[in-house]
Amino acid sequence: MSMMFQLPSFTSLLTCFFFLLVVAYWKRYNKARGAILKSPPGPWKLPLIGNLHQLIGSGSLPHSSLRDLAKKHGPVMQLQLGQVSALIISSPEAAIEAFLSLNMAITGDK
Repeated sequence: MSMMFQLPSFTSLLTCFFFLLVVAYWKRYNKARGAILKSPPGPWKLPLIGNLHQLIGSGSLPHSSLRDLAKKHGPVMQLQLGQVSALIISSPEAAIEAFLSLNMAITGDK
């Protein structure tokens, strides 16, 4: 029994082309967006729970865990708390700078 090579149908080719086009557009969009909005550093995270295991799983209180993470990653860091992304500001100087930057962005002052 011989097996013949069969060319894919036009619908299959069109579907593959459309899929590749969507993936290319998505990569380009995320690359451009990432260049504008650069995320602050943060610890590694697990897929579904994010960084929750680092806050409650270490046996210490959450504020102690946040202090330890701030010593390691700096005064401004990003944590993933389940499906929610949180920006943690842990020093007064960084908080003042963030609020002044936000004020300038809202009012348009320079």
